[in-house]
Amino acid sequence: AWARITKVQQKLRSAIERDLKEADALPLDWYDALLELERAPDGRLSPGALEDNMLIAQYSLSRLIDRLQREGLVRRLPHPEDGRKQLVEITAKG
Repeated sequence: AWARITKVQQKLRSAIERDLKEADALPLDWYDALLELERAPDGRLSPGALEDNMLIAQYSLSRLIDRLQREGLVRRLPHPEDGRKQLVEITAKG
């Protein structure tokens, strides 16, 4: 049953991604990240919190944040309590 559910999920995700691409829309992961940031207090989350909410691997999330930042949809900010950390904030365009 689990294998079937996983296969159906993969097929649905591929179909959604294809439809988004044909519509010249953002990739599904981009919408997921922006939605999580929009729901967050002040539109900000640490990358770790965003990773937990999205269930995405850290290395994938770093690249995703880079792409979102290049498009002006998010920005990175220094963490107010720990200068070694950062926050990701959704922009007005995002």
